[in-house]
Amino acid sequence: MLGMYTSNKLLADIEEFVFNKGKELKKEVLLKVDCDSFSLSQEMTSAFKSIITQLVTNALIHGLESSEQRHHLGKTEKPMIEIQALSTERCFIITVTDNGRGIQDLEQCLTFGHSSADSCDYYSGRGVGLSVVHSTVKSLGGRLLVSSDLNNGSIFKVVIPKF
Repeated sequence: MLGMYTSNKLLADIEEFVFNKGKELKKEVLLKVDCDSFSLSQEMTSAFKSIITQLVTNALIHGLESSEQRHHLGKTEKPMIEIQALSTERCFIITVTDNGRGIQDLEQCLTFGHSSADSCDYYSGRGVGLSVVHSTVKSLGGRLLVSSDLNNGSIFKVVIPKF
C-alpha cells in the first residue's frame, strides 16, 4: 500500500537508535522488542516514531543508571528497555518499560518545563520531552498512562484509538 509503513520497520529504526544512543551515553542497554506486525499511515508512523524515540531517549538519559550507579545500588541486571507495540481492533498500544531509577514525582513528569536533568544539553534538561509526548498522544485522541516504582523502573503506556 502506497504511503503505508510497517510496525516492524519502525521498531527496527528505533532499535538502531537505542543502540547508537546507548553507545554515545556509554550505557550498555539490553533492548527487548515485542511487536505485532501491522501497517501504519505515514502520519501515524511519524507520530509513533516521535513518541517512542522520546520515551526511549528519556529512559536512556534519565531513567537508566550507569553501570557504576547500578552496582552501587546493588542492581545486578543490565539496564533494560522493553518496547511493546500492539494493534487491537480498536486501538494501538505502545508500552515502553525500563528497569532504571523510576520517577520521583509522577504528577510533575509530564509538565512542560519540568526536568530531572542536572544540566541542559542537546537531548535533555529543558523539560520538554515528556510534555511533548503527552500533548502528541492527546492530539491523536489517545491516553498516556505512567507508572513507576522508585529504584525499579517506569512504564509508559500509550493508547491511541483507530479512526
